[in-house]
Amino acid sequence: MRDALPAHFLTKIESFSLLLEYGIDKYETREFEAGGLKWRLIIYPDGDEYENKEKGHHISVYLALSDISSLSADWEFNVVFTIFLYNQILDKYHCFRGN
Repeated sequence: MRDALPAHFLTKIESFSLLLEYGIDKYETREFEAGGLKWRLIIYPDGDEYENKEKGHHISVYLALSDISSLSADWEFNVVFTIFLYNQILDKYHCFRGN
């Protein structure tokens, strides 16, 4: 059971391959609100080199708070989220659940 209403956010990248072609290593979505806080998705089209030593052949997606300056030093949140990525070539959705 939970008190908070679920929130939904959709972002669409029209030509994902162009991010790689133009050397864009990191893409940040616009802010969206969920649970009274402002969030954004941070997307590494060729993988995050800090998390995965071998870049390429994968994508890294992170859910991040947009502004933490107003939060106390010992802030902590319990967040349950699901990210769906649509693979246009395979016509399939990949689902990743995190918390």
